[in-house]
This record gives sequence, structure tokens and C-alpha cells, in this order.
Amino acid sequence: MTIATEPDNWSHLKALSLSQLADFLLDLAGRVNLKSFLKQPRSPKKKKPPLIVDSRHRHLSTARLLDQARQSP
Repeated sequence: MTIATEPDNWSHLKALSLSQLADFLLDLAGRVNLKSFLKQPRSPKKKKPPLIVDSRHRHLSTARLLDQARQSP
């Protein structure tokens, strides 16, 4: 806790008993706004394009698809 604040701010906690210190820390934790620590929400998944299905040629190789893409601008 000395990283977050100066040691003088925490010196009064030395006088507390263990149960009092636990109650104090639980009270502090209860006041924290957890939504401020959330990461950026993820965007919805993108839909995949429909598969190209030819009844006569079910399998399409990647090389064939790339060749077709190069030939038709």
C-alpha cells in the first residue's frame, strides 16, 4: 500500500487489531467502483462468408481460388 500513498497515510492502521483492520479493508473494498476497472468490451463476432459449394466439384483448392481471383479483376 505504500506504493499507492505515503506511509504516513497508513500509520494509523498499526494501532488497529486484526479484526478491525479486516473490517476497514472490507469497507474500502466495498466502496470501489469495479466498472471503472473493466476492459474494453469485445465486439460481436463477424459472420463468416457463405461457403462456395459446387455440386460437381465439392472440394476447392486454395490454389484454384487464388488463380481465379487473379484472373478476374
